[in-house]
Amino acid sequence: MGHGGEAVSWTLRPLAAGGLVSVVGESRRQDILEETLRQAEPLPPLPVVDFAEVARQEELPWFTAALVREPDNPFDSNAIAVWSPLGPIGYLSRDDAFEYQQVMTALHLAGVDGGVCSAFLRRADNGMLGAVLALSIPRVCIDELDEWGDDEADDET
Repeated sequence: MGHGGEAVSWTLRPLAAGGLVSVVGESRRQDILEETLRQAEPLPPLPVVDFAEVARQEELPWFTAALVREPDNPFDSNAIAVWSPLGPIGYLSRDDAFEYQQVMTALHLAGVDGGVCSAFLRRADNGMLGAVLALSIPRVCIDELDEWGDDEADDET
């Protein structure tokens, strides 16, 4: 994932995908979102719980979204940035970022930089693109991360 020629490399772990969370701040990233739309896929790149229900609504342009902390963000020390494979596209809302801090801490303790999930794009009536993450509530994400860690421990024995 990168933007403007800069390569960004993170270690990311898949997050539980049983809900929908809107991304904010996309108005400044329309160029990246338009390019993401051109490269989007008709199906989620990672598993999505209840995908059939979401898919019935309409054909959606899917992509992989990365969630990474931005502790040095001057506006919010809890900021969680959302990236498409082409660059940064926005953030979790202030309230959502606060709620997902435990998830980000669990990821950090697991030795990874952030999480990854499927996401889709929607165009608003004003023509602006917005992103929606297929992301479970924090407790479910943490429980799944704990299970993933238990599976890794079992593999090492």
